[in-house]
Amino acid sequence: MTNEEMSELDQWLAENVMGWRFRKRIPHVFGAPPAYVIDIGTEEQDFVMYVEDWTPTRNIAQAFEVVEKMEKNGFCFELSDSPFQTWDAIFEFQLNKKEFAIGAIETPALAICLAAKKAWEAK
Repeated sequence: MTNEEMSELDQWLAENVMGWRFRKRIPHVFGAPPAYVIDIGTEEQDFVMYVEDWTPTRNIAQAFEVVEKMEKNGFCFELSDSPFQTWDAIFEFQLNKKEFAIGAIETPALAICLAAKKAWEAK
């Protein structure tokens, strides 16, 4: 997967799974880079993090934030390594027991993110 594809997946996860909204600029913060926000009121927004700092496809701690959000939305999760130094990730939707798996991925963070997208889109 290219860096651009991973960045697109990072943004997809932020907006769809995490529920954050992309903002090209933050009001009242001159020169700030693009960021993710959550709505907290009519026109108020709460800052979450800068886009450049959200990289769950490369950051295992952030990938597990995605796992936590998925679990809160009815998914079970399993991650395993293989003898070929690759990773498999499985999300199962508890409501209908459907499994969504991604296998043979080079890093655990990327395996989690790819499986999360596959499961979220199909639930």
